[in-house]
Amino acid sequence: MAPPALRPDRLGDPAKAVQQSLYDLELPEVDQQGIASWYGPGFHGRKTANGERFNQYELTAAHPTYEFGTQLCVRSKSTGQAVVVRVNDRGPFAKNRVIDLSKAAAEELGMLGKGVKTVEIYKLDDGQDSCPEALLAANN
Repeated sequence: MAPPALRPDRLGDPAKAVQQSLYDLELPEVDQQGIASWYGPGFHGRKTANGERFNQYELTAAHPTYEFGTQLCVRSKSTGQAVVVRVNDRGPFAKNRVIDLSKAAAEELGMLGKGVKTVEIYKLDDGQDSCPEALLAANN
């Protein structure tokens, strides 16, 4: 015996269901927001504040206060693109900037050409290595 046919008029609007699901997501609280800049070629191979060599091709960042090794999710406010970086340096030293990103991280956020971008910063919990799913889902 075949199962009864589903009637579309009783299923509801899938678009509304998705919209409601996104509305119900609990978004993480922004830890910091402001202007991000990036650094790369001129610093590649130099020692960072934590003693390791800066590699512009790794997903790292310079921040004035987060402990070295802290993982951060950095999200572009304009595009919703996000990247996880590890703090391994101090900075930024330019006024009105909240974080300096490696060239690789800046590329992930699409900010190489302009050089700066308004971002939101989320501190990740120990062992967390990706941006919160709710944050990424809300950007789609």
